[in-house]
Amino acid sequence: SVLLIDRPTFPRDKACSDGITARAAEHLRRMDPDLLSLGYPVLGVRVFYKRKGEALGVREFGFDDASIRLIPRTILDLKLKEWATRQGAESWEHTTCEAVMAEPDGGFLVGVRPGHSATRVDIRARLVIGADGANSVVRRAIGLDHDGQFCPGYGVRMYVDNIEGLTSFIEIYLLSALWEELTAIGSAWVFPVGPRRANVGVAV
Repeated sequence: SVLLIDRPTFPRDKACSDGITARAAEHLRRMDPDLLSLGYPVLGVRVFYKRKGEALGVREFGFDDASIRLIPRTILDLKLKEWATRQGAESWEHTTCEAVMAEPDGGFLVGVRPGHSATRVDIRARLVIGADGANSVVRRAIGLDHDGQFCPGYGVRMYVDNIEGLTSFIEIYLLSALWEELTAIGSAWVFPVGPRRANVGVAV
């Protein structure tokens, strides 16, 4: 059996560019062709950059695969969870993973806390997949902590509606001051998720 554990309640947002690569699109197609219909197809990427004393430059890269598209995570993650439960998986939302311990038989003991419960529930599992981000409980539990060279990044993004002149190309704007110093790289982006709606953000 399969158990899905997620701290938020679906549908939930997650900071992401919303991009579905050709390989990911192929997996979605094999799972359920209707999953790809959720996305907005994109034709390629345009990268804008400007170095000191030079005119604004742009490089355009077209996609060879027409299956590449953008799907907001509020939509994609919910549909993936619904697909998994239709296949027989159980889903626990609003549940926190607190500990993962290896057992002598090769399995794992996973401690989770459902909702606001004061009681922790221990689950035995043959396999644990930890898709729980930079502060992963699973990663730390198996000793894969970072070596002190971790470089933090910061970003903000939001969805903007009613954009005039939006194209079917992803747009990335390199922040020139950071790019020239080569000490850090920053960028801003516009990822179209509809004819007049885009995921817009900046990161450094």
